[in-house]
Amino acid sequence: MTLTEQGIQNSTVIELEDSDASDVSGGENLMDDLREVLEKNSNFKGSFAYSSLLPEAPNPFLNIEGIGLIGLPLSEREAAVIIRHSSQAPYGHGDRTLVNPEVRDTWEISSSCVKFDNPTWEGFVQKVATTILCPELGVAQVASPPRVEFYKLLLYQTGSHFLPHQDTPKTDGMFATMIILLPSKYTGGQVHLSHGSEQKVFDFATDSYVNAAVLGWYTDVVHEVKPITSGYRLALSYNIIHTSTQVSRPVVTELNQSAEKLRNILRKWKHSVYDEFPGENYVVYVLDHKYSKEVGFSNLATIDAMTNRRPSLGNDGRPSGDQQQYLERTNNEIESAFDLCLAKAIPQWHEVTPSYYDKQSVSGRILQLLEVCLSKRKMASCEALLDLVKKHPGELCTKFETIYVPLVPPLLSLLKKTQTDFYYPPFSDFMRELIGNYLQHMVGTITHSSRRDHSVGCGCDVCKQLDAFIASPVIEQNFTLAKAKWQHLVSQVEGARDLLTATTPSYRAFRAPHQVMVRKTDKFLAVQKWEYRLREANAFLNSVGIETVQRLMGDR
Repeated sequence: MTLTEQGIQNSTVIELEDSDASDVSGGENLMDDLREVLEKNSNFKGSFAYSSLLPEAPNPFLNIEGIGLIGLPLSEREAAVIIRHSSQAPYGHGDRTLVNPEVRDTWEISSSCVKFDNPTWEGFVQKVATTILCPELGVAQVASPPRVEFYKLLLYQTGSHFLPHQDTPKTDGMFATMIILLPSKYTGGQVHLSHGSEQKVFDFATDSYVNAAVLGWYTDVVHEVKPITSGYRLALSYNIIHTSTQVSRPVVTELNQSAEKLRNILRKWKHSVYDEFPGENYVVYVLDHKYSKEVGFSNLATIDAMTNRRPSLGNDGRPSGDQQQYLERTNNEIESAFDLCLAKAIPQWHEVTPSYYDKQSVSGRILQLLEVCLSKRKMASCEALLDLVKKHPGELCTKFETIYVPLVPPLLSLLKKTQTDFYYPPFSDFMRELIGNYLQHMVGTITHSSRRDHSVGCGCDVCKQLDAFIASPVIEQNFTLAKAKWQHLVSQVEGARDLLTATTPSYRAFRAPHQVMVRKTDKFLAVQKWEYRLREANAFLNSVGIETVQRLMGDR
């Protein structure tokens, strides 16, 4: 594969701006110059900045001196408390440290006032820095990994920002900054970064409420934090410090300088100013794979094949502009269709498969919808679904028996399977309310339980008699009624089979007045007993997990 000198002069890949040829100085050996600039550039395998979500991040159990444990995601109330215990963050200006909200409007708390009660947190942070961030920054893997030093807690509120700046190394050997965003709801706050001619923008506002995220960059990277437009953003700032004596402190390659040097070499080649010039007039491109001489261009593999395609198809291995726009539109349409279907399905959470198919339980339908939501990390949809489940009309105790209690064990399994943190909303809020209502209404006290306070029927005189019987300590009662009222009472008892049974004496079946014997079921009688309710409560709480209950409910 050859590219002639004339081809290089006509190339649109690298523009040779030679309007002033007098700026091109003389040179010695073309091949040496090319080798030097290309090897220097190719040895750097990283980027000047990196970011990603951390869905597997544990809860650090953030503990601030003078406040105590901070819940996550961050609530407005606790954000206000943190601000009262914070100071305005300064910034470096030459040899001075200044405080000016017009330049930097952020709250901070020093590391000496912050603890992490989760013993796994520090190990997690070290792992993120050494196995995720540093490799992406192109840091060489050596026996002595970089040290990760917690620097400050930062809190951004509406209007908080930081104008373009570079980080000042806080200690000897510091070469990068790592920021971990903790779950907190906000909008805005995009981080704009630039290094030479390269630019990046990091924006995690959409996922901020349910996920942690990591951001990192070299200290000499210029970056700006755009204003927070609503809410609060909670962040932890870490210094990444070089400790190895085997290699020098990591630095990011000046890609723009390398490109300029390459342009200068090609200008010199174009104007034949090199003293030594290769006899063969071509440039060689080394393919990734080895081929026999008989193999033509049509049989090249992977990235090699992309190299020989016409420029209109994208020499960089990307789709053409038209293809890219089509793919982007298609992806957006699929995502929109998914959201639309989900929005239509969630209000029908209680509609299960018709009876002539394999019967699906209501709790099974809820789990099915939650799994779909979690597959796309649609936490707002999960919250909407669980809110509808909580507000579904009906007797609370009946809903516990038919929906909530059967739902809990498979829900916990689903959250574990999808690596979803159980202690974050909306699931933590849902379970707190569920456990609280269970203890209040399903267990009650020794002398009273809401499970006795059932109402049956429409509220007519006959149904009021039935309700009075349910609330009484009597086990069975005979009702003598006219035919229409008798039929009505029997139909109401049929609709409450978990509470009552109805028996009509055969010798009274077709005689007026009509009689029916109504009896409370064994299950209903059992729940009136304190010991039975305690056993049920223990079984329910064990299905959640005693440690989980303690963490969710605290000292309640």
